[in-house]
Amino acid sequence: MLRHIPFLKNVFLYSITAFGGPQAHVAMMMKFFVDKTPYVTKEELLEYNAFCNLLPGASSTQTVALIGYKRGGLILAMVTLVVWIAPACILMGAFSFLLPHIEARNLDEKIFQYVPSMAVGFLAYASVMAFGVSIKNVITWVIMILCVVATYIFFQSPWIFPTLIILSGAATNISKKRIPEIEVSNKKVKWGNIWLFVAIFLVAGFFSEMARSENWPERRPLNLFENTYRMGSLVFGGGHVLMPMMYEQFSVRPEVRRETDSIAAHNQIHIKKEEMTTGMGIVRAMPGPVFSIASFAGGTALRDMGTSMQILGCLIGTV
Repeated sequence: MLRHIPFLKNVFLYSITAFGGPQAHVAMMMKFFVDKTPYVTKEELLEYNAFCNLLPGASSTQTVALIGYKRGGLILAMVTLVVWIAPACILMGAFSFLLPHIEARNLDEKIFQYVPSMAVGFLAYASVMAFGVSIKNVITWVIMILCVVATYIFFQSPWIFPTLIILSGAATNISKKRIPEIEVSNKKVKWGNIWLFVAIFLVAGFFSEMARSENWPERRPLNLFENTYRMGSLVFGGGHVLMPMMYEQFSVRPEVRRETDSIAAHNQIHIKKEEMTTGMGIVRAMPGPVFSIASFAGGTALRDMGTSMQILGCLIGTV
């Protein structure tokens, strides 16, 4: 593991300088994992990123963990994951403790005014770096133009990115004459991890629903785990899609339930709209994964249960 310390150092530097969400993170990955030290090639990085965009969840997190897995196997991938998510999750979890002592109107929005410009710069850099590797012939030009138009029209849809990736991949495989492919032997799929994911998903859902229907006194940590695990497992489009889902789950829906069934709603997870929107604003100014909003939401959701439970809520959100 000691020989991987320089790699982990780069992961840490990446985690504290990557602003702007998963699309902008590609530029910083190019800098730290391709240009600065060639842990992967540009082609490999783009392939990893495209594959992870097909999957639900945090694509940047999956990509950097995949680079760690390529470098040193499962253990290094897990350590890479922790190093990548730790700074943002710790900061957002700490903010859930500080927010009650800071009035939202006292937060000077001017300190965040340059963050969008930084994100645009990272996106532009990533586009320029990827252009020479990806756009090489007629079909790739056609795909690029059509994807630009489709993204502009259907940007609000969370399905646009995985749909375009699937259709583009299908188009490039229609003819080997246009894009020659190197024949790769089929590899056996390891189904154990997938079945473990499914098992946790089903068990968490079962006990969360049982706790809700029977109104267990201490059910909120269990409900929180199921909610964050479900949303993190099924969301496409990154943290910017996750945030409105959390807002609806933790802020909008509980208020509606309070009006219809105040007794059953007494023990539910509820985050005030003002607190949730403040957290959604702060996370945009944080480096690292946008999914760190879950650490803030977890800590805020269990704040009234005591400090230890609030720390547990931050950990549940992080996981």
